[in-house]
Amino acid sequence: MVLRFGLESGMSDLKVSTLFSVMKLAHFNSMERNLSDAQSMDEMQNLLLIHSVHHPPYSVGVFSPDDMKRIMDFATDTYYRHYRLYRYVYTEKQLLDLSLAKPAAQIAPVPTPLSEAKPFEDFESQDIEPTVPQPAQQEDPTSQDMEQQGREDVALLDDPKSELIQALVEKRLEMLKDELERELQAKQEEFSLLGQTVYQTPTRPPTRPGSRSGRHR
Repeated sequence: MVLRFGLESGMSDLKVSTLFSVMKLAHFNSMERNLSDAQSMDEMQNLLLIHSVHHPPYSVGVFSPDDMKRIMDFATDTYYRHYRLYRYVYTEKQLLDLSLAKPAAQIAPVPTPLSEAKPFEDFESQDIEPTVPQPAQQEDPTSQDMEQQGREDVALLDDPKSELIQALVEKRLEMLKDELERELQAKQEEFSLLGQTVYQTPTRPPTRPGSRSGRHR
């Protein structure tokens, strides 16, 4: 069928031979990879493009654009019209491997029979004293420990780094003090403005009962 189409279309021997090889390769690739009809058509178009652009050694220009159009029309009317039948015949049957796993059910423990249960009065008669953890006893410092602590304090005061740390701490405290004063001043200003707004709001005098608007008689 492919050879007759090539001869009736007036193709040369090179084009007829290339067309036969392209159709054969597209068919084998489609059946081996179990492609759908749309994917198989894309595969054939790629093969035809490779043989339509002369760019050796990557591709060889055999077909013209008109040849490609006529070949695709021919393949659509003949081969791809029965493509599902070809795929059913030439592809291996795909079997479903189904395996059932044993369900992992959690078994509840067997409860103790009521004959072995203890009466509630037995629990009430037992005097259970709460256990309060005793605080750890701290040993009194000895004279040697006090002398060692005094020497460490003196060494810390004589260390030049301690003066730097003290200066940094004082600077940080001054910054915190200034920040707190600014926040306190801002809150006082806010409260004063709020108080002025409340006092400046005009109040409507109460209306006497039985009085009417308009001219008095």
